[in-house]
Amino acid sequence: LECPLDVVPLHRRWDRKFEIDTCSMSTKNPTRGIPDIRGVNIYTDGSMDNNSSGAGVVIREGGNTMTDCDGNERNYSYNLGKNTTVFQSEVFAQKMAATLIINGSNGGVGWPCNNHITIHCDSQAAIKALNNVWVKSLLVQQTLDLLDAATEHCQGLRIRWVQSHSGHIGNEIADTAARRGRDDHANPDWETPLLAKAVMHSEINKMAKRLWINKWDELLECRQPRQFFPN
Repeated sequence: LECPLDVVPLHRRWDRKFEIDTCSMSTKNPTRGIPDIRGVNIYTDGSMDNNSSGAGVVIREGGNTMTDCDGNERNYSYNLGKNTTVFQSEVFAQKMAATLIINGSNGGVGWPCNNHITIHCDSQAAIKALNNVWVKSLLVQQTLDLLDAATEHCQGLRIRWVQSHSGHIGNEIADTAARRGRDDHANPDWETPLLAKAVMHSEINKMAKRLWINKWDELLECRQPRQFFPN
């Protein structure tokens, strides 16, 4: 609980250099949740269980996962430790997607430079946070900064919502990568998000409940209330 929190002073941020395709989430859109596979497509995902969290990013073009100069697939997994929320995992994956675009430009001759890039994310909460005028999370602020910077390294950048677990191959690969990162026993990524307020509140509630139970167990009185509240 003494860790720094994932917060910044609440402020407005009006401008974005990238596009967020809000129509991809609309129930009136017949192509809602279906990937637009033109150009380069980056799929992101986050994963969480009771023990750890992870994020995954995969870069695809023409129906295939892209490879680097060594022939390795551009398929990335990140371990985010046990205190990262699933929302943070999803936003972190967007942050890493922007970082990969920037790093992939290689002085203006890399794979992003002459391409229109679409980032597909299956978390509406993460997309709405990136589209919100109000910013209160350091992770969201950092991700917005990197996404804006990434637009300088490609022909165009947009974010679309994709329906999860619907057979979209890129999303399925990103989901597998996120779970692989989650289950990795290596040390968490050095850029792992700071502690979320929700996690801090949850830990405080657990501590308060443990304290209450200990005090209750120490009391010898209150025989009748114990019939209704045994612990």
